[in-house]
Amino acid sequence: MSSSASSWQLVLDAALPGGLIEGSGSLRYAQTMAFTTVLLFQLFNVLNARSDEQSAFNGVFENGWLWMAVILSLLLQVAVVYAPFPQEAFSTVSLSAGDWLVCGAEAARAEQDHHSGTPRRRSAWGQCRPRERPRVLTASFLAADVPR
Repeated sequence: MSSSASSWQLVLDAALPGGLIEGSGSLRYAQTMAFTTVLLFQLFNVLNARSDEQSAFNGVFENGWLWMAVILSLLLQVAVVYAPFPQEAFSTVSLSAGDWLVCGAEAARAEQDHHSGTPRRRSAWGQCRPRERPRVLTASFLAADVPR
């Protein structure tokens, strides 16, 4: 199961009554929390995936188009959560500032978990550790093992 899937499922469970983590919200509230967590996870993911070679914070403001897309995504999410027409169309409810913090914290945690199992791991303050490259089977490698 991917990190984003387990992340939104955890938030969904915590928002509903009677789950593993006791919540007290309605189904629409839980779905809004899960939807917001998935969006924030994807935004953290796009910011973290900008480079395989450098820190996530290196040149973070250089790509204006990326930042416009991130800001537009956040504005559209705010509209879906708070504006009456999109709220009705997407079956969402308004979230408090604390709800946004929970969604953001869980999305950030899931993004960190998502990258902790990869062969290389970027340090936020420095360079990446060297990537361990898988051994690739080439024709010369295979020919060397074939008896003649």
